[in-house]
Amino acid sequence: MKLSLYIICVTLLALATSCSNKLSIKSVNVYPTTLTIVKGDSIRVTATIDFLGGNFNEPNFIRLNWSSENNDIAIVDNTGYVKAISAGSTNIVATCENKSSKCTITVVNDTTNNTEYQNIFP
Repeated sequence: MKLSLYIICVTLLALATSCSNKLSIKSVNVYPTTLTIVKGDSIRVTATIDFLGGNFNEPNFIRLNWSSENNDIAIVDNTGYVKAISAGSTNIVATCENKSSKCTITVVNDTTNNTEYQNIFP
């Protein structure tokens, strides 16, 4: 009886230890890395998280924190959805634990005389 109880306790301890191991994040990568959009438009920026041993596209169990370095130019919600506010340039940053990556967003007033925008979206 004591031996059976001991084996059950050791087994439960081993299971608890293996379930509590945290995934190690190797890097975060935002796509695209640069983007030009028109004031008032919106677009979703995505990210992949590379783990030691594999990668996943924004898995549900990992929380990415999204932020804009200048909310006067563009804002971003907690899913990577970016809204262009005014002309200029800023970085949209995805952070997970101590790893981060960014997309440089350029916001233009219109596409009429903007050759950079026209080259990207002919």
